[in-house]
Amino acid sequence: GGDQGTRAIINNMYGGTFTDAAHTKYTADSAENIKAIQALYDQDGINFDASINGGEEITLFRNGTLQMAFCWNIAQQTNSDNGPAGTTNSGDDILFMAFPTDSGDPQLCGGIWGFGIFDNGDENKIAASKTFIDFMANSDETAKAVKTSTYFSVKNSLSDLYKDDEIMSEYQKLMPYLGDYYQVVPGWAEARTAWWNMLQQVGSGADVTTAVNEFCTTANAAASAS
Repeated sequence: GGDQGTRAIINNMYGGTFTDAAHTKYTADSAENIKAIQALYDQDGINFDASINGGEEITLFRNGTLQMAFCWNIAQQTNSDNGPAGTTNSGDDILFMAFPTDSGDPQLCGGIWGFGIFDNGDENKIAASKTFIDFMANSDETAKAVKTSTYFSVKNSLSDLYKDDEIMSEYQKLMPYLGDYYQVVPGWAEARTAWWNMLQQVGSGADVTTAVNEFCTTANAAASAS
Protein backbone atom coordinates (compact mmCIF):
# COMPACT_ATOMS: atom_id res chain seq x y z
CA GLY A 1 0.00 0.00 0.00
CA GLY A 2 0.94 3.64 -0.37
CA ASP A 3 3.27 5.23 -2.90
CA GLN A 4 6.59 6.24 -1.33
CA GLY A 5 7.84 2.86 -0.15
CA THR A 6 6.61 1.07 -3.23
CA ARG A 7 8.36 3.54 -5.56
CA ALA A 8 11.59 3.01 -3.66
CA ILE A 9 11.66 -0.78 -3.72
CA ILE A 10 10.58 -0.93 -7.39
CA ASN A 11 13.24 1.55 -8.51
CA ASN A 12 15.92 -0.23 -6.51
CA MET A 13 15.32 -3.83 -7.53
CA TYR A 14 16.77 -3.64 -11.04
CA GLY A 15 18.14 -0.11 -11.25
CA GLY A 16 15.11 1.65 -12.72
CA THR A 17 14.41 5.37 -12.37
CA PHE A 18 11.23 7.27 -11.56
CA THR A 19 12.13 10.49 -13.40
CA ASP A 20 14.75 11.76 -15.81
CA ALA A 21 17.92 13.32 -14.40
CA ALA A 22 16.68 16.85 -15.07
CA HIS A 23 13.42 16.22 -13.14
CA THR A 24 11.22 17.23 -16.04
CA LYS A 25 9.33 14.00 -16.79
CA TYR A 26 8.43 10.59 -15.37
CA THR A 27 10.34 7.52 -16.57
CA ALA A 28 8.78 4.83 -14.40
CA ASP A 29 7.84 2.86 -17.53
CA SER A 30 11.41 1.66 -17.97
CA ALA A 31 11.98 -2.03 -18.66
CA GLU A 32 13.69 -2.33 -15.26
CA ASN A 33 10.67 -1.00 -13.37
CA ILE A 34 8.21 -3.11 -15.31
CA LYS A 35 10.33 -6.17 -14.52
CA ALA A 36 10.36 -5.22 -10.82
CA ILE A 37 6.60 -4.70 -10.58
CA GLN A 38 5.98 -8.02 -12.29
CA ALA A 39 8.40 -9.78 -9.93
CA LEU A 40 6.67 -8.30 -6.88
CA TYR A 41 3.26 -9.24 -8.22
CA ASP A 42 4.45 -12.83 -8.75
CA GLN A 43 5.67 -13.17 -5.14
CA ASP A 44 3.37 -15.35 -3.02
CA GLY A 45 4.01 -13.28 0.12
CA ILE A 46 3.13 -9.88 -1.36
CA ASN A 47 -0.35 -8.46 -1.93
CA PHE A 48 -1.37 -5.25 -3.68
CA ASP A 49 -3.95 -3.78 -1.28
CA ALA A 50 -5.93 -0.72 -2.36
CA SER A 51 -7.44 -0.31 1.09
CA ILE A 52 -4.26 0.77 2.93
CA ASN A 53 -1.88 3.72 2.69
CA GLY A 54 1.68 3.97 3.98
CA GLY A 55 0.71 4.91 7.53
CA GLU A 56 -1.75 2.07 7.76
CA GLU A 57 0.90 -0.32 6.48
CA ILE A 58 3.10 0.71 9.41
CA THR A 59 0.25 -0.01 11.84
CA LEU A 60 -0.22 -3.48 10.34
CA PHE A 61 3.51 -4.11 10.57
CA ARG A 62 3.67 -2.99 14.19
CA ASN A 63 0.80 -5.24 15.23
CA GLY A 64 2.25 -8.29 13.51
CA THR A 65 -0.21 -8.57 10.61
CA LEU A 66 2.62 -7.88 8.15
CA GLN A 67 6.13 -9.25 8.50
CA MET A 68 7.80 -6.52 6.43
CA ALA A 69 7.25 -2.82 5.76
CA PHE A 70 8.44 -0.71 2.82
CA CYS A 71 7.51 2.63 4.41
CA TRP A 72 9.93 2.44 7.32
CA ASN A 73 12.17 5.25 8.59
CA ILE A 74 14.06 6.38 11.65
CA ALA A 75 11.03 8.09 13.20
CA GLN A 76 9.22 4.75 13.11
CA GLN A 77 12.21 2.91 14.58
CA THR A 78 12.45 5.28 17.55
CA ASN A 79 8.69 5.42 18.17
CA SER A 80 7.81 4.11 21.63
CA ASP A 81 4.07 4.82 21.72
CA ASN A 82 3.15 1.13 21.85
CA GLY A 83 6.25 -0.28 23.52
CA PRO A 84 10.04 0.02 23.57
CA ALA A 85 11.59 1.71 20.52
CA GLY A 86 12.65 -0.69 17.79
CA THR A 87 10.12 -3.38 18.67
CA THR A 88 6.70 -4.51 17.47
CA ASN A 89 3.67 -4.32 19.74
CA SER A 90 4.39 -7.89 20.84
CA GLY A 91 8.04 -7.15 21.63
CA ASP A 92 9.78 -8.58 18.55
CA ASP A 93 12.90 -6.72 17.43
CA ILE A 94 12.52 -4.69 14.24
CA LEU A 95 15.49 -4.96 11.89
CA PHE A 96 16.06 -2.27 9.27
CA MET A 97 17.92 -2.65 5.99
CA ALA A 98 18.49 -0.89 2.69
CA PHE A 99 16.40 -1.95 -0.28
CA PRO A 100 17.57 -5.04 -2.22
CA THR A 101 19.28 -4.24 -5.51
CA ASP A 102 20.84 -6.14 -8.39
CA SER A 103 23.93 -3.93 -8.20
CA GLY A 104 24.30 -3.90 -4.43
CA ASP A 105 24.22 -0.09 -4.50
CA PRO A 106 20.87 0.95 -2.99
CA GLN A 107 19.37 4.39 -3.51
CA LEU A 108 17.28 5.35 -0.49
CA CYS A 109 14.49 7.86 -1.05
CA GLY A 110 14.80 10.62 1.51
CA GLY A 111 12.68 13.69 2.05
CA ILE A 112 13.55 17.36 2.18
CA TRP A 113 12.65 18.47 5.69
CA GLY A 114 13.33 22.06 6.55
CA PHE A 115 12.00 25.56 7.02
CA GLY A 116 9.99 27.63 4.59
CA ILE A 117 8.46 31.08 4.64
CA PHE A 118 5.18 32.06 3.01
CA ASP A 119 5.47 35.38 1.20
CA ASN A 120 2.17 36.96 2.15
CA GLY A 121 3.37 40.47 1.45
CA ASP A 122 3.87 41.35 5.13
CA GLU A 123 7.55 42.27 5.47
CA ASN A 124 7.37 42.29 9.27
CA LYS A 125 6.07 38.72 9.39
CA ILE A 126 8.71 37.60 6.90
CA ALA A 127 11.46 39.23 8.98
CA ALA A 128 10.10 37.60 12.15
CA SER A 129 10.04 34.21 10.41
CA LYS A 130 13.67 34.61 9.34
CA THR A 131 14.63 35.48 12.91
CA PHE A 132 12.87 32.37 14.20
CA ILE A 133 14.54 30.14 11.59
CA ASP A 134 17.94 31.59 12.40
CA PHE A 135 17.35 30.84 16.09
CA MET A 136 16.30 27.25 15.37
CA ALA A 137 19.21 26.60 13.01
CA ASN A 138 22.08 28.62 14.50
CA SER A 139 21.68 28.92 18.26
CA ASP A 140 22.53 27.04 21.43
CA GLU A 141 19.09 25.42 21.13
CA THR A 142 19.68 23.93 17.66
CA ALA A 143 20.85 20.55 18.93
CA LYS A 144 17.74 20.27 21.09
CA ALA A 145 15.54 21.17 18.13
CA VAL A 146 17.13 18.48 15.95
CA LYS A 147 16.62 15.83 18.61
CA THR A 148 13.00 16.88 18.99
CA SER A 149 12.52 16.28 15.26
CA THR A 150 13.82 12.67 15.69
CA TYR A 151 15.81 13.11 12.47
CA PHE A 152 19.36 14.04 11.54
CA SER A 153 20.84 17.50 11.04
CA VAL A 154 22.37 18.72 7.78
CA LYS A 155 25.01 20.59 9.79
CA ASN A 156 28.43 18.95 9.99
CA SER A 157 28.87 20.49 13.42
CA LEU A 158 26.05 18.24 14.68
CA SER A 159 27.23 15.04 13.02
CA ASP A 160 28.01 13.43 16.39
CA LEU A 161 24.71 14.48 17.96
CA TYR A 162 23.58 10.87 18.35
CA LYS A 163 26.93 9.25 19.17
CA ASP A 164 25.51 7.84 22.41
CA ASP A 165 22.26 6.67 20.79
CA GLU A 166 22.65 3.11 19.48
CA ILE A 167 19.62 3.16 17.17
CA MET A 168 20.41 6.54 15.61
CA SER A 169 24.07 5.66 15.21
CA GLU A 170 23.13 2.50 13.34
CA TYR A 171 20.73 4.38 11.08
CA GLN A 172 23.42 6.91 10.28
CA LYS A 173 25.23 4.14 8.38
CA LEU A 174 22.53 4.43 5.71
CA MET A 175 23.32 8.08 4.96
CA PRO A 176 25.78 7.33 2.11
CA TYR A 177 22.96 5.52 0.31
CA LEU A 178 20.62 8.51 0.11
CA GLY A 179 19.57 8.90 -3.51
CA ASP A 180 18.28 11.76 -5.60
CA TYR A 181 15.25 13.65 -4.35
CA TYR A 182 13.07 13.29 -7.42
CA GLN A 183 9.85 14.60 -5.85
CA VAL A 184 10.51 18.05 -7.32
CA VAL A 185 9.16 17.04 -10.74
CA PRO A 186 6.14 19.10 -11.88
CA GLY A 187 2.75 17.44 -11.45
CA TRP A 188 3.90 15.58 -8.37
CA ALA A 189 0.53 15.47 -6.56
CA GLU A 190 -1.20 14.01 -9.61
CA ALA A 191 1.66 11.54 -10.17
CA ARG A 192 1.38 10.19 -6.61
CA THR A 193 -2.28 9.40 -7.07
CA ALA A 194 -1.71 7.92 -10.52
CA TRP A 195 1.07 5.69 -9.17
CA TRP A 196 -1.14 4.31 -6.43
CA ASN A 197 -3.93 3.73 -8.95
CA MET A 198 -1.49 1.90 -11.22
CA LEU A 199 -0.44 -0.49 -8.44
CA GLN A 200 -4.06 -1.31 -7.72
CA GLN A 201 -4.68 -2.01 -11.40
CA VAL A 202 -1.78 -4.45 -11.38
CA GLY A 203 -3.08 -6.01 -8.19
CA SER A 204 -6.42 -6.53 -9.88
CA GLY A 205 -4.78 -8.45 -12.72
CA ALA A 206 -4.13 -5.71 -15.30
CA ASP A 207 -1.18 -6.12 -17.67
CA VAL A 208 1.85 -4.55 -15.97
CA THR A 209 3.26 -2.84 -19.06
CA THR A 210 -0.11 -1.36 -20.01
CA ALA A 211 -0.77 -0.09 -16.47
CA VAL A 212 2.69 1.48 -16.12
CA ASN A 213 2.49 3.14 -19.54
CA GLU A 214 -0.89 4.59 -18.55
CA PHE A 215 0.67 5.92 -15.35
CA CYS A 216 3.43 7.70 -17.25
CA THR A 217 0.97 9.17 -19.74
CA THR A 218 -1.14 10.58 -16.89
CA ALA A 219 1.82 11.79 -14.82
CA ASN A 220 3.63 13.41 -17.74
CA ALA A 221 0.44 15.16 -18.84
CA ALA A 222 0.21 16.63 -15.33
CA ALA A 223 3.90 17.62 -15.47
CA SER A 224 3.41 19.40 -18.80
CA ALA A 225 0.39 21.26 -17.49
CA SER A 226 2.17 22.48 -14.35
